Amino acid sequence: MAINKKAVTEVAKLLGIRLSQVRAALGDDNHIKLVQAATTIEELGELYHVHTHYRHLDARPGKLAGQRLNLLVLAKLKKASSIRRVRELYSAAPQHSKSGWQASRKLNTLILFELEKAATVQRIRELHYAAGIIPHSKARQLAFRKWLGLCTTIQQLGGMVEAALERKETQRVLRYLNSLILAELKKAATIQQVSELFKAATDGSEAKQRAKEKLNSLILAELKKASSIAQAINLHHAAPYGSKSKWLAFRKWLSLCTTVEQLASLHVRFSSGGAAERMVISKMYKLCCAAAASAG
Repeated sequence: MAINKKAVTEVAKLLGIRLSQVRAALGDDNHIKLVQAATTIEELGELYHVHTHYRHLDARPGKLAGQRLNLLVLAKLKKASSIRRVRELYSAAPQHSKSGWQASRKLNTLILFELEKAATVQRIRELHYAAGIIPHSKARQLAFRKWLGLCTTIQQLGGMVEAALERKETQRVLRYLNSLILAELKKAATIQQVSELFKAATDGSEAKQRAKEKLNSLILAELKKASSIAQAINLHHAAPYGSKSKWLAFRKWLSLCTTVEQLASLHVRFSSGGAAERMVISKMYKLCCAAAASAG
């Protein structure tokens, strides 16, 4: 029975899928003819992936599409000379195919060649990303080492953590980041400097703990000198969550509130229950009692 092309087109449109997916699901007898008629990597790739996805279908069209796709990718590889083009061909090659293997080798070689000339963090990052498509790539490992060698700031290392493609890469960057933050902590003398280092350090690291200790110490020293609500607020915001300095900064803030309006503003920040809210309400109650007594 012939497939209704208009109906196939309508189904594809309504479901937002490819025409070949609809034909494959319906068991189109002309699928082998479609493979034979396909002339581009895109067409063959679509037919190949449809039959890879729908395992219950006749395997012959998918096998034929894979064979033709493999030959076409091999032919295109001979002319391809840019990293971008070879990467595209590697992505298009059938799984476990000769063309995929050759594309990975050529891509690896091109990236290694470019790495020898690369001198900026941005360029090496691009090459690292390009090599990331190849499992256990020598080019990716070399790009990572060269990139790490050029990183001298915490900000640059933070970018490496985000771009790391493997767990080993992430762990290596974090170790370097930890040592760099520890070195910077020795020189940091202000709350702002230490606060930035605290935020940059990863949870559970020695650098995070040391930064927290130093930040607490600096804030506690400043709290003794604080004489305005604005100063207390800034110190409260700078203090690490759940720390002693965070709690003491709140108490300093509370102690500096002398009007109902100031306490109402403070209550907005601490209205979710707990000891802080109870202390704000208690102080406001005492002020209201004093005001009522004066009026009486």
